[in-house]
Parts: sequence; C-alpha cells; structure tokens
Amino acid sequence: MTFGDMLFLFENLKKEELRYKIALTYNITNLEVFENQMQIIRVIRNSCAHGHNLFDIHFPKSIKAGPFKEIRGDHRHNITGGLLLIRNILAIVSQNRANEFTLKIKQLISNPQLKEINPIISHIQI
Repeated sequence: MTFGDMLFLFENLKKEELRYKIALTYNITNLEVFENQMQIIRVIRNSCAHGHNLFDIHFPKSIKAGPFKEIRGDHRHNITGGLLLIRNILAIVSQNRANEFTLKIKQLISNPQLKEINPIISHIQI
C-alpha cells in the first residue's frame, strides 16, 4: 500500500471520530491540518521516489499551522519546512529515528561534493 493509498483510505474513513483519533496520535487536533501535513509528506516522498530535486521544491499549498511552531514564514513553502515536519512526525513515532534523520540531513548538507549548491541549500536548518 503506497503512502498515497493510505491517505486516500484515511480521508475516506466513514467515522470522523476515527480520523480524529489517528490525527491525535500525532498531536494534531485539526483534521485539515493533519491532512495538509500528510499531503506535504506525500509530495516529498513522491519527489524522492521519482528522482526530482528537493533543494528548491516549493509546495503548491503551504504547510498549515499546527503543533510544530518552528514551521513558519517561508518554511511553510520550502524544503526546510518539509524536513522539519518529517522530523517532528518521526519524533512522535521514535525520538531515535528523528535523531538519525536530523544527523543524516546534516551530513548530507555538509558533504564537500555539494559545495557548488551549498549556497542554495544553506538555508536548510533542522
């Protein structure tokens, strides 16, 4: 089952109460915010799976305000916000996974082979 399939299943659950329980698992009390944030993660996942560049991605819809307060301003439209969103969701599932994710991103950004695009990705702060 793809991530998109899971979102389709979630959005089509007949009992809204069940959708709220799922969203609350991730400390999100608003279903619109939860669905928006899951759609952003889907965009990132699909971009990765299909070989698209992420460093200059601009989300068609901004990341809606939710429990993750560090996602604000321009971050609501770019990869920094997307990475913060993924890290925060991972932290709810497993703090170790969130730490691993943050470390991998920092290692990738500091990679000497990326010097020519480093000015472009220097805004990424997670």
